[in-house]
Amino acid sequence: MVCLFRERSLLGQWYLFGHVMVIEPRIVKCSSEAVKPRQRCGCFSHCVKRVVLASWYRMYTGVMAYFGIPTKMCWSINRGEGLTPVDSCEGLGDPAYFYVACVFLLNGAMMSLFFIYGAYLSGSCLGGIVTTLCFFFNHGEGTRVMWTPPLRESFAYPFLVLQMLLLTYILRTRNPSRTAMVALGISNLCFMLPWQFAQFVLLTQVASLFASYILGYLVASKMQSILVTHMVTLGVCFILMFGNSMLLTSFYASSLISIWVIIALRDRFIQMFRPGIVIWVMQGLAWVGSTVLLKFLLSTVFGASDDAHISGLIKSKFTSYKDFHTLMYTCAAEFDFMEFEMSEILNACCFVSEFRRNLICPRCRT
Repeated sequence: MVCLFRERSLLGQWYLFGHVMVIEPRIVKCSSEAVKPRQRCGCFSHCVKRVVLASWYRMYTGVMAYFGIPTKMCWSINRGEGLTPVDSCEGLGDPAYFYVACVFLLNGAMMSLFFIYGAYLSGSCLGGIVTTLCFFFNHGEGTRVMWTPPLRESFAYPFLVLQMLLLTYILRTRNPSRTAMVALGISNLCFMLPWQFAQFVLLTQVASLFASYILGYLVASKMQSILVTHMVTLGVCFILMFGNSMLLTSFYASSLISIWVIIALRDRFIQMFRPGIVIWVMQGLAWVGSTVLLKFLLSTVFGASDDAHISGLIKSKFTSYKDFHTLMYTCAAEFDFMEFEMSEILNACCFVSEFRRNLICPRCRT
């Protein structure tokens, strides 16, 4: 019951702010007043996308009104004796309809990205069709947009797919162009702005790239170019999110700096350690130690504690630690450990093995 209350109250909060932005006469004043108190609770990402949606809604209704085109149809509902009638509307001119339509259009466009991504990985249109079908048949495990459209991840997820597509292209290209790197940075920005937890997704991605570099699959120059792109994007996102210090004090930001320093000192590592497993392990330990140390150092310098509940959530996953925030989150299945049944389902449809084969050996054919 607590989980249901938490989920529904969050959905109502995410939509309510957008509705307030729509009905306020001055959107700039409303956005500035609403964003400032959210620095403490880390809701910058939520505020930014609501400002964008509210602006689009005002532009849409303004243009339609200028041309005299109706945007909604309303009925007066009689609620019975002693209660005043209320209006019930449908159409894009209604804020709720416009809000949900934007979410579904964005996630509908994501299916095109899945097709392009699958076709690019496999080298054939059949691969794109199979990828799209796999997402359809595993829709309940792949997204929550059909149940909870106002969630922040519903806005961010399509841009993650675009970011992965661009990153795959860069990794496969010997000398990626500056345009490709700029496109990667824009997709990173569009992914981080709507969702504050995007930094953890990008952290795991950067860690995987660093592992590829350590094992010799990724050259230092390309790895550094990707790191610079992430750093620039992080700085721009920090500005657009009105100076959200949680970004600069995150493990993601610390990891970017740590990996850059390790790569810059690669010659020193080669001189100090033997090539092979020893230098691999030492680079990995250096990354973990420097990332954790730098994260807590930056948190102390900036006096930031906005992400304390996130650290508590991670701690509760591996220990018996519990507090109010962890109990509120871990009661939902989405924040629990992935069930073993999931790997069985994905392997049964050969999705994981086929994706791995296409990524490692794109020219292979059975």
